[in-house]
Amino acid sequence: MVTDTSSFVLVALTFSVHRPLLSTIFHGFLSALLHLLLQYINVLSATSALLWEILSLPIRHSLREIPHLCHESGLFAIAVHYDQLAIFLTLSDIASDISSDISSDILYEKSAPCAKIGLLETMIEWTGGMMTKLSETELKMLVKGGETNTVELKLAAPRAVDLAERLCGMANARGGILIIGVEDSTRKVVGVPDERIGETMDVILRAARQIIRPELVLNPPEPEVYMLSGKKLLVATILPTDGPVYQAGGIFWIRQGTQTRALTMAELSEMIYDRGLRDWELEAAYNATMEDIDLEKVQSFIAQRSSSGRQSGRFKDRERVLIGMRCALEVSSGTIVPTNAGMLFFGHSPQDHIPQSEVVCVLFRESVGASRYADRKIVTGTLQDVIDNTEAFLNRYIAVGARIEGWKRIDIPEYSIEVLREAVINAVVHRDYSKRGERVRVFYYPDRVEVHSPGLLLPGITVEQMERGEVQSKLRNPVLGGLLSSIPGYMEQIGSGVRFMLDETKRMGLPAPQFRQMGEFIVTFYSAPALHAPQPQLQYKGETLWEENEDSLPEIVVQNRHAEQIEKRLIKALNYVQEHGFITNGIYRQLTGVTDRTAHRDLEKLVERGRLKGTGQRAARRYVLA
Repeated sequence: MVTDTSSFVLVALTFSVHRPLLSTIFHGFLSALLHLLLQYINVLSATSALLWEILSLPIRHSLREIPHLCHESGLFAIAVHYDQLAIFLTLSDIASDISSDISSDILYEKSAPCAKIGLLETMIEWTGGMMTKLSETELKMLVKGGETNTVELKLAAPRAVDLAERLCGMANARGGILIIGVEDSTRKVVGVPDERIGETMDVILRAARQIIRPELVLNPPEPEVYMLSGKKLLVATILPTDGPVYQAGGIFWIRQGTQTRALTMAELSEMIYDRGLRDWELEAAYNATMEDIDLEKVQSFIAQRSSSGRQSGRFKDRERVLIGMRCALEVSSGTIVPTNAGMLFFGHSPQDHIPQSEVVCVLFRESVGASRYADRKIVTGTLQDVIDNTEAFLNRYIAVGARIEGWKRIDIPEYSIEVLREAVINAVVHRDYSKRGERVRVFYYPDRVEVHSPGLLLPGITVEQMERGEVQSKLRNPVLGGLLSSIPGYMEQIGSGVRFMLDETKRMGLPAPQFRQMGEFIVTFYSAPALHAPQPQLQYKGETLWEENEDSLPEIVVQNRHAEQIEKRLIKALNYVQEHGFITNGIYRQLTGVTDRTAHRDLEKLVERGRLKGTGQRAARRYVLA
């Protein structure tokens, strides 16, 4: 009997359907097959109900319900909670057999790219970092799908130098699988002759171990021989990594689509910072001198840390103390200048030199944030100032309810201010400050508080570990963390913040915080259920919610209705971004049914309002939360 729902099974059903009538037949077959599967594994009733709700929809609509699984590519996928078991059910052969009896229009042509990516990443995750051996069906799915950003097909092994570039590009991206013995253009399985097996293995290993730096370790350590259609294939698996950045021939490569290209300096720098390989906090603050340091703050901090309190008042001595604390450094000219850490901690005006260090606090009166904010504050100052003033902003709006037990009044706070403060401290200490133009943002909605921190989790730390409270003490900015921990009331014990947030919300009967990673790190705190108020109806006055509230005149009722439709579309867009991390013009058109021009205008409107930010040119423009 299955009762544990801690992990899940991904049941991927790939198909290509062209005719409405046949799609109904095929959909019914899949539904029946899944019904038998669910009966067999005894999935929890709540999960089953969710599956049947999805299956009850037409295929086209089902795919739109899960757009993040690339509905245009022909993937129909369902996540089923199950007990620590990984099942990949591929119906490529079954679909082809059935379709051949019905119509040549339903032939297995290609698998969804995201299915291949999910196959690699999920199997690795569930096997503790070890890639399990592919089944014949899984290998056939990869071959039929052709080359993607995680699959490379080769008829024969190229020169070791050329192969090293491709392996290096995969390792620096999302990992991947190299399959040798398949024609790239036709996907025809040709195989590797027996007399070439050893030589081909040597080429792969020489590329990975001798040409790539640091040495790239495959998983398993040596290529494997597979049989497919009676032919031998060589398969090498490159695990995704967020540790070292690999190079081959003195160039750092990245896999992008089916191409391998050199990383630009900006991309390489960002990747190095993302992976914690470079210490931003120890670099010299931009255009700063020691005159930009507040000496009174330095003296106060030194006195607080010194048990004797005996410190020389001479400026030169303080410079040496700052160098010792890694808050200043001596540059090549012999001049002493503040580091980024020193500027954030002791600067007169840190944001003059590190503008991304400010925190933006926004209060919304509705749960999506499409309308004009009710309050907004840009918090500046030193690290301590930013933390304290952000806490003051939150404290201003936290509601406190109450219930009566006997003769006692029991207060029910909407949130724990201590937990919110801890989240803000974690955000400003652990964020990636190398991302210029990206700031910590705190969004206060009627039903939740979100803290957005630029940068991803450091290698070795996962969202799942944070949810369990099993987080290692690993700091992106250890100097800032050490300085802040020296001041009572900020970081009492480094590495205990996440556990404190989980324990405190549980003790107060509040929902557990939700951790997400979508191009940045987001922590969401939901308010006490007892204090949830009915959502106010949005009032559409003027042309849009972004305009000042003005009474609408009778003669512009039609215009207001049009504005209301626009706002509803924008809310739908923001909901999608909050759930999936990004949106594109194409996805927005599918969600709303508008034209390309209208979609562009709507999404750019959200950029103007400061709710989204766009990257890339129009055809490939993506929008994420600002």
